[in-house]
Amino acid sequence: YACQECGRGFAYASDLLHHQDLKHTLPKPHRCRLCGQEFSLRSSLQLHQCARGSAHPYACAPCGRGFSQKQALLHHQQAGCSKPPSEFPCPSCAEVFSLHSQLKEHVELH
Repeated sequence: YACQECGRGFAYASDLLHHQDLKHTLPKPHRCRLCGQEFSLRSSLQLHQCARGSAHPYACAPCGRGFSQKQALLHHQQAGCSKPPSEFPCPSCAEVFSLHSQLKEHVELH
C-alpha cells in the first residue's frame, strides 16, 4: 500500500491510514519551540525533544538526523524516514560528514 502524498510503502492498509493521518491529514498544533518542527501528537513532540547544542547520540543512518533518545530514533524510523543519505560539508574546510550531528561537533572545533 503506497501513500499518494509521499510515496512511502506499507505492508498493511491500516499502517498506511495511520501514516496518512499523522503525516498528512491531522492538524499539527504541537510545535518545537527550538526548531519549529510541528507534530500532530503531543507525544511525538515529547519524543522529538529537540535541544539544539546538546548531544544527539542516536542517528538515523539514511538521513543523518540525530536524536537524544533511542526511542525517538525508533519512532522516526517507524514513521517513515524517506530521505536519502546526505553529505554535510564543513563551510570552513574540505571535510565532509555523513551525519549532521558530526558536522556540528566538527564546526565547534574551528
